[in-house]
Amino acid sequence: FTPVATAPTRSASPSLGQTHSTTRKAKDRYRVTGREITIDVDLRGRRAEPTAAVCRGEVLLQQQGDADALRVTGEALRAEGLAGDGVRLTVLGNADEADAKPRTRAEVQTRGLRIGAAALHVDQAIGRAWVDGAGDARFLSDKTSQTPSPLGDLGPETTITWRDGVEIIGDTLTARGEVLAEGREQRVQCAELVATLTKPIDFRGGGGDLKVARVDCGGGVWIDHRTSDPAGQTSHQRLQLRTLGADLRTGEMTGQGPGWIRSVHYSGAASSISGGGSPSALVAQQGDPLRLLRVDFMRGMTGNLNTRVVRFQERVRALYTPVSSWDDQPPPVSPTGPAPGAVTLACQELRVSEDPAGRFATAGPRRKDRLGPLEMYATGAVRIEGRPEG
Repeated sequence: FTPVATAPTRSASPSLGQTHSTTRKAKDRYRVTGREITIDVDLRGRRAEPTAAVCRGEVLLQQQGDADALRVTGEALRAEGLAGDGVRLTVLGNADEADAKPRTRAEVQTRGLRIGAAALHVDQAIGRAWVDGAGDARFLSDKTSQTPSPLGDLGPETTITWRDGVEIIGDTLTARGEVLAEGREQRVQCAELVATLTKPIDFRGGGGDLKVARVDCGGGVWIDHRTSDPAGQTSHQRLQLRTLGADLRTGEMTGQGPGWIRSVHYSGAASSISGGGSPSALVAQQGDPLRLLRVDFMRGMTGNLNTRVVRFQERVRALYTPVSSWDDQPPPVSPTGPAPGAVTLACQELRVSEDPAGRFATAGPRRKDRLGPLEMYATGAVRIEGRPEG
């Protein structure tokens, strides 16, 4: 970042609307515009070397040569370390730091990520960005994760908002305070979220598409996840527990309780298999009844999102019952016993998995994100109670 200094002075104050650009190779060239620009320079013989710059009023810093490279906007910008290996940027939504209500957002965008807040900081030399206070970050990848489960779609156009602050360094983003990660099909809420990316974020403008490789949530986790196809909604899952970690590449996940998981899906596949139907008849239609599986647990859960296997430990209570809508929430235990067509189960450990044979039998264009017939394996003080339908 080397703005051209036009006079051998210690401080240059260009006129309003002044534009400056660099003289280095294309990758290191930047264009800076603003209503007022002040540049500090060091005099080295007949050469003036810029060391810092302050810009005010509709500030835009754009790396040249690539539309997707580093881009900074705000009402005020201070750039330091211009003569070194990396620039240190402070970007404000207000030209006056004492103004509590920003007139606009300060934003930094690099390949694959955009960050916005009232004030934010970037240190190119160490690859770090941070915000003290509320803000948001959006992943701009055009590719999506293929993991068909909660936490599986944190790819294109996913936005993470926070209340207390965020730090991004290398391949890790850590957000704190009332964190919400929201994508096209899911919402994840927690007190702290750590997202590990598939590659480090390059605030010099390099890199490419960013995808989330791993997510770790703490301080109380709540997830709402829906799947759909062109014909409409196909499933709805909700999950609440103390902590949750998931590797979105391998599918491995682990969580600490107490907590519960609730999944609503169509029952057509399971009922057709039990009746011996042909594979073409096993694909559930939207007219099929809905079934709810709710599992409450005390200690924790482990599993794999890709293979659709989940294990629950300690004081497990499960309910499998018909429901009339995606948002029905029948109580896990009823004083009158199970409803018609419902089954309740109590045990110390429960494994819930999708039946592999049913999954392949029901494969088809509508099966990508659909949950097939379920298998359950319970151990430790098992108690089962049910009531037939009708």
